[in-house]
Amino acid sequence: MTTTTMTNPISSLVLALVASATMLGFAAAPAEAASAQVEVSKYELGTPAGRKAAEARVAAVADAVCAKGGVDWRNLGEVSAHKRCVTDAVADARTQISALSTRTQLASR
Repeated sequence: MTTTTMTNPISSLVLALVASATMLGFAAAPAEAASAQVEVSKYELGTPAGRKAAEARVAAVADAVCAKGGVDWRNLGEVSAHKRCVTDAVADARTQISALSTRTQLASR
């Protein structure tokens, strides 16, 4: 699950990527969820190149957060869970980015 924290509703968005607790230990005992923040500027989202760069940063941070605690790349279950965690975090971030873009467009009218 991801949450949005807006420092300035018009100029930037801070995406808090939270990895699933099941991704963080792969052990029987539950692990604490990890999170990271990615700041995205509304100006960055105004161009295709800026949006691509923002999404690349989000994906890199999601990969790091989801791999926290280690991933045994030889274990297909862990690899699959890691990929699912990254996919979910990136999808949630895209939803937040889309919502920010919509709010920004509405505010500029």
